Amino acid sequence: MFNMQDQPFSFLQLTDVEIQPLEINIDSTPFDLSLEITKTEKDLIVSARYNTDIFEHITIRHMLEYYQVLLEAVVRNPTQLISTLPGLS
Repeated sequence: MFNMQDQPFSFLQLTDVEIQPLEINIDSTPFDLSLEITKTEKDLIVSARYNTDIFEHITIRHMLEYYQVLLEAVVRNPTQLISTLPGLS
């Protein structure tokens, strides 16, 4: 699963009630692999959840490093053909 959060986070405003986001640490995922990308003012934050029975940590790390290389190549030259991106030939 791929999830991109590119909308600014907004707080719900209620009278006499304060609501703040709560970060929840989830140790499992209903999918074998899920990537969540959150856009901030300056960065993209990428997190991965994966089935450890299928993937090793180093495999996911290499996958994320490769994803970073792809994103950097697109930013450097946004008009290039997809077939010319690194590793896609």
